[in-house]
Amino acid sequence: MDAMLWLQRLTRWARLFTRWDAEADDLVMEALHACRRHFGSYPWEAPPEAHPQLLGRCQRKVRSLAIDHNRRAWVCHELLLVDTPVGESLACRDDTEAMIEPLAVEQFIGSLPPYLRVVAELYEAGYNIGDATTRGY
Repeated sequence: MDAMLWLQRLTRWARLFTRWDAEADDLVMEALHACRRHFGSYPWEAPPEAHPQLLGRCQRKVRSLAIDHNRRAWVCHELLLVDTPVGESLACRDDTEAMIEPLAVEQFIGSLPPYLRVVAELYEAGYNIGDATTRGY
């Protein structure tokens, strides 16, 4: 078997364990380099009678690498919005600030002394300084 046939077979095998073709290619290359480090040559450079054994060994190595890769805590699989069928029509909105602001204001008003708390609560309710003085505060 030539190098392209080895790459095709191992890549087809690696795609069973990954989500993306690029990951499958990485697994295949790592497995082939491991084979070269262990045996001193790439599998297609070995005698033809050793090919079945080497194919099985490379497939086990690809599987092992895929399992190790997916076991790592830092691996985060994500799908880009551009890759979805809806594409860029999806919009993400960050509401964090809108959610935190009322809580921060409430904590701030709660930490004020009572005479200032009344003024701050009136201001938050929409009153201005003129309305507050006419109400007798």
